[in-house]
Amino acid sequence: MRRIHCLGLDYNSVFAKGFRPDEVSVDDWISRFSDKFSEIWGSCGTIQIYGASTSGKVALDLVRLHNARVDSGKQIEVKGYVDLSKAKKEFASLPVSSPDIAVWEPGLLVAVSPSNYLSVMKTLAPILPQDTELLFLWQTEFFDPRDYEHVFGASETVAYTGTNESETGSGQDLRGSIYFEQNRTLRRITKQEASFYESLFDNPSAIEELLEMGLVPTKKIEHERQNFVIEHESLIAQSPKNWSPEMFKSAALFFLGFWRGIISKGYSLQDLHSGNVMFRHGQPLFVDFCSIGPREATTVSPPFLQSFFDTWIHPLALIASEQNILLYELLRRSSILPFSSIEALCTKETLSEIHALHQSVFQLLKEKDLAKITEELETWVEKVTPSSAYTGWNRGGYQAELEGSVFPTGKKEEAINEILLQHTPASVLDIGCNNGRFSVAAARGGAEVLALDYAERLLDQLFEFQKQDRLSILPLVYDISELTPFTAPARSFDVTLALAVIHHWVFVVGWSVEAVLETLNALSNSVLVIEFIHPVESEPFLFERFTVEAGAYYSTDYIMSWLKERFSTVVELELHATRCLIIATRESC
Repeated sequence: MRRIHCLGLDYNSVFAKGFRPDEVSVDDWISRFSDKFSEIWGSCGTIQIYGASTSGKVALDLVRLHNARVDSGKQIEVKGYVDLSKAKKEFASLPVSSPDIAVWEPGLLVAVSPSNYLSVMKTLAPILPQDTELLFLWQTEFFDPRDYEHVFGASETVAYTGTNESETGSGQDLRGSIYFEQNRTLRRITKQEASFYESLFDNPSAIEELLEMGLVPTKKIEHERQNFVIEHESLIAQSPKNWSPEMFKSAALFFLGFWRGIISKGYSLQDLHSGNVMFRHGQPLFVDFCSIGPREATTVSPPFLQSFFDTWIHPLALIASEQNILLYELLRRSSILPFSSIEALCTKETLSEIHALHQSVFQLLKEKDLAKITEELETWVEKVTPSSAYTGWNRGGYQAELEGSVFPTGKKEEAINEILLQHTPASVLDIGCNNGRFSVAAARGGAEVLALDYAERLLDQLFEFQKQDRLSILPLVYDISELTPFTAPARSFDVTLALAVIHHWVFVVGWSVEAVLETLNALSNSVLVIEFIHPVESEPFLFERFTVEAGAYYSTDYIMSWLKERFSTVVELELHATRCLIIATRESC
């Protein structure tokens, strides 16, 4: 008969010092560990460690310290690690195997964070040999693994078939995985996790409450073999690096409200990452369904709370310090910003506020006052005033300087409005949207619009405008060098507008004209509109950057010839001496 034991070491005291267990006195721990080991396995034995990560390293250190204090006849041999990540083959110089292929030793030392204890028990319950003894390393607050002892007399052994696929925007999710079929966004929930999520759908009011709180529209579909499958509304692929400053603040406040609502309903969140949120038009939604769990599924620990600082508070601190350019550079590398990455960039005032906030909420953590924690965090976020550099493309007046007014009327506007009126598109992509005047026109005509630009100040203005008028516009901060066809889920648009932007691709980013056209073609269902600018002195931005080598195919003749092979009609409309529109339409239109 398998038995479950808990060593009861204090997880919080170890990791409160920033994942540096070497700074914590372990003499008492080693003594307790040795006593517990003798009680469970006798004077010597062989074990495996479940969890090839930070806690696993702590467990191995304990074994080594134990061995250093006893004679050879009482030493423990660690045969290796077991970990859900199939990509891990070695850790701390020992082999790592996944649960489905592990050759189990009589002893298993479980070294994962307490927030994962419930998932671990659901994974191990059906597959461990009958004679395996489990020792859980950390003390538990909300969930005691020994509650699972009654299921260990179990039935037949079942091979674990979990997944380690990535969640959209939020990293690893060992409870389920996102996949896409015919533009549908599906989530396969692993067998050992299905019961909780099925119970939510068995209670219509529970799902309704979650949807009202801001869960992405979600429904249950047919079971797929042994897995439980649900479908989410498909959203445009995005991450926090694509949010304007106002959007980031809006998303943070939404997330805190959602977290507070989850707590009030008796559930928990199993991670606090900013990737759990995505926008549909101007509305943030919670998308990581499997992060919602039963109350006992998580222990709110320092690393758990620190993730909120690293993915929400620290980016907002850069926004508060007017360091948006550096913020987006950092977010391109990682959505996790430790304090060390922002410390030299923030104002003294902001740093002082962050230190005070950190100290306050971590003190509340010791008191286990989650409601007060969310309140403190929300108070600080509310005070952040997004701003951005008033230079280059962020200057709200630069469009007025070029065209005469922020929302001008002229031949270009008349032509675009005529295209929108003629084709009544359901979806529009506006690349280099600037202040969004064409996005607004398309949305007012009934289209859902994705508006892309790199000028976050102008996108802030568009975000606020679309919220006030409740327009179906999703503005995203986008470097055109990173724009590729949307594949997860696949997405193309009835009308694609690439107005005064191709020369940026070619002469600033360094793409070939053909590569630009290939990308635009893949994004366009029906109509593609390109504004072409001639390299003449009266167009100084292009003229100063134009090179014959880079511009060998930068001509209306080449572009139109290329498009005619892929679209049924291609016409050129002159706007004035230096600019023209190239309008390509597929036959289905």
